[in-house]
Amino acid sequence: MVKEELINPEIEKEMEEIKNKTHPTALEKVKLIRYYINVYEHPEDKILEILKHWNPDEVKEHLMGILKENSKVPPKRYYVSLKEPLEDSKLR
Repeated sequence: MVKEELINPEIEKEMEEIKNKTHPTALEKVKLIRYYINVYEHPEDKILEILKHWNPDEVKEHLMGILKENSKVPPKRYYVSLKEPLEDSKLR
């Protein structure tokens, strides 16, 4: 199942470029794997099949980290510090 509202042609093009690289950076790998999980909702084996031209151990490591991160329960409340400004006052 694809989340149509999350698909953007520019991002899609960027992800395709990352996918076609033979030696992407770790950040690019995480970005692409996260995209496949959150937008396309691909299962683990499909992601491993798509990215078989990369080091499978690294892909599995990133995949497990992302799945663990996604399984965490989001906090019920978000707290904002009143002592620290939300924006940089020098940018005003």
